[in-house]
Amino acid sequence: MSLICVMTSICDVALIAALVFMVRGGNRSFRRDTKIVLLGLVTVLFLPSFFDSFEWCWGVYRFIGFEDMVTILGPVLWLSFFYSFLQEISAKELQAEEALSRKVLDALPVGVWIIDQDERVVRGNPASERIVGERVQDVTGTNIQSKWRRRSTGEVIEPGDWQAARAVQEGKISIDEEIEIERVDGRHKILLSSAVPIRDAGGRISGAINVFQDITEIRQTQLLQTQLFELSIDMLSVGGFDGYFKQLNPAWSKTLGWSNDELMSKPWIEFIHPDDRDRTYEASQRLIKGEGLLSFENRYQCKDGSYRWLSCNSAPWVEDKLIFVVARDITDRKQIEKTMEERLIALTQPLGDVSTLRFEDLFSLETIQAIQDAFADATGVASIITDTEGRPITRPSNFTTLCGEIIRKTEKGYCNCVCSDAAIGRINPHGPTMQPCLSAGLLNGGTGISVGDRHIANWLIGQVLDEDMDTSKIRHYAEEIGVEQERFDQALSQVPRMSKRQFEKICRALYLIAQQLSRLAIQNVQQARDITRRKKAEEEVRELNAELEKHVQNRTADLEAINKELEAFSYSVSHDLRAPLRAIVGFSQVLAEDYENKLDDQGKDILRRVINAGKGMEELIEGLLTMARLTRKELNWSQVDLSMLAGTIVQEFQQREPNRHVEVMIEPNLIAYGDRALLRPVLENLIGNAWKFTAGKDPAKIEFGSTQIEGQKVFYVRDNGAGFDMAYVDKLFKAFSRLHRQEEFAGTGIGLATVQRIIHRHGGRVWAQGEVEKGATFYFYLKTP
Repeated sequence: MSLICVMTSICDVALIAALVFMVRGGNRSFRRDTKIVLLGLVTVLFLPSFFDSFEWCWGVYRFIGFEDMVTILGPVLWLSFFYSFLQEISAKELQAEEALSRKVLDALPVGVWIIDQDERVVRGNPASERIVGERVQDVTGTNIQSKWRRRSTGEVIEPGDWQAARAVQEGKISIDEEIEIERVDGRHKILLSSAVPIRDAGGRISGAINVFQDITEIRQTQLLQTQLFELSIDMLSVGGFDGYFKQLNPAWSKTLGWSNDELMSKPWIEFIHPDDRDRTYEASQRLIKGEGLLSFENRYQCKDGSYRWLSCNSAPWVEDKLIFVVARDITDRKQIEKTMEERLIALTQPLGDVSTLRFEDLFSLETIQAIQDAFADATGVASIITDTEGRPITRPSNFTTLCGEIIRKTEKGYCNCVCSDAAIGRINPHGPTMQPCLSAGLLNGGTGISVGDRHIANWLIGQVLDEDMDTSKIRHYAEEIGVEQERFDQALSQVPRMSKRQFEKICRALYLIAQQLSRLAIQNVQQARDITRRKKAEEEVRELNAELEKHVQNRTADLEAINKELEAFSYSVSHDLRAPLRAIVGFSQVLAEDYENKLDDQGKDILRRVINAGKGMEELIEGLLTMARLTRKELNWSQVDLSMLAGTIVQEFQQREPNRHVEVMIEPNLIAYGDRALLRPVLENLIGNAWKFTAGKDPAKIEFGSTQIEGQKVFYVRDNGAGFDMAYVDKLFKAFSRLHRQEEFAGTGIGLATVQRIIHRHGGRVWAQGEVEKGATFYFYLKTP
């Protein structure tokens, strides 16, 4: 026995040493459950003092001197195990946290770099690689900021001035600094960068986190918007609900002459023409309420005191209390419109009265000026159109210095020139008038332009020197009008020369053009009269149509009011009838149940009829209420999948009558535009009728599909049921009208009337075709958006 105890103790001591080595981490591959099993074994072997049955073993320990060691090793072994156990749990939790942090870091859409105390990258996420264009392992251990520039200055960021460096060195948080970088592939990127310091448990800075995102596209878009805003030839502005401009593009200053600062310093209403301010204020109030304005016209004052007409399109941004405006200068158009209006007024006078018509009333001066300039350039002569008294209507073409700058600048010379112009511009039915001018004897010619018999303008040409004429006589004219001789001679040398015969040909061509203008003047007047009469007739038709439309609107409004009153009355009566009707039915049922033994067969039959009639009346009232509710509902337009809706309705009928065998075919993907809440009752009634009227058919067939009728997409519900006689088709959609007896098919006669009202509210139409015992087809279409 002693030998066995000694051997056991030796083995136990060896086992203690092995267990201590394993539990303390001598072999980290041991799992925690293995350690627990071994610890339990040690407990059994080394704590026998707690069990009386093992006293002999304890005596052996005491005999060989292991008593103290065993007493100490037991608690030590337990403490060692718990320390290892807790250490293993902490390590796993730390690993789990690190794995979670890595997942979060990798999932972030912004770039993240973690910087150590030496301001070098130690970790990054995939987003940083996409943004910067370099792999994390390539930048790890480097000062990546050496490739960055501060966008505001363009200077390279020095190592100590980097955001992350400031966070490490000074513990500063840096938010939203714009950095410009050049990637390895040569592409430039703009980053919005921020940095925060990392502190350990003791509060010491151990590194920093640098977060950045790519805002290149955002900045490019902002730059493009700014360039478009600045370069637009239209006048773009942003105003506030407070009545002040907030931002203006250069076109405003260019058009009005004010600087943008001057325009933004005062309420814009102060720049508006006084006559337009009330209209402009009303328009601004509509904008503040959220309405947009198109082609609103008013006048803005220029810095020189004049006014320019602007046409504006405006839209509000109510959330930020801003108004966006696009304006265009239409002053020239307004002036043309005014001129055209004056011409129209002049031309629309009675045909026999042309005494007040002017040349500029009949022709476009811009077009006539172009013709005059082209004629002068082609012939080499001076040209001008004047009124009958010699006052210019058009600008002179090819006027010589001698006539325009010397002779006409003197009193006598001007008087002679005007008299000559009046003489050669008279009406001559035989041809143009040609004669030397009274001033210097230069060749002049001209012809009159008329409207009917009235002379309205002169077309004058000349200032040509006859190549055979002696110039000495002309030179003496300088003395008569008091002009320096040398200056006169120099101007005379520049006067064009031609033969008298050639000048006559030019005058003949001028005469033909003037004749054509005179005929065109008459045509313009006659055409204006026709246009006036036609416009007057059109205006009368418009007035009649407007009056008729007003009558129709009034009549429609009256009918709508009557219909609403009838609907309200129907709803009210139906609603008020429900309570007494339920009382009648309820008391009748009580009478039938409680007094059944006291009533004879005739009394029971009468009571049964009363109950059935009451229930039928309840169904009618419920139908009326449903129809009133659906037809008064506001439409909520959207796309509706009618195929899916029909399938849902058929499933509901099949669940209610699972024993019926009905073949149902539904065309897929039938999409309509309407109110889903109202279109469901349409299909419920149409499919419900088909389901009801095919009750006697085997097999019963119901089909929901679509077809094209006259280019219009039409939906239909078809069945092979009882059908109907087409002679009574007009009664189908009338409330309470029934084509079948109640004993044959139950119903209220309201369903199809409800269908028709809903379809009409959707801007559509519904109709039916059928044949007795061969089924029926109900067609309908809806308004196309």
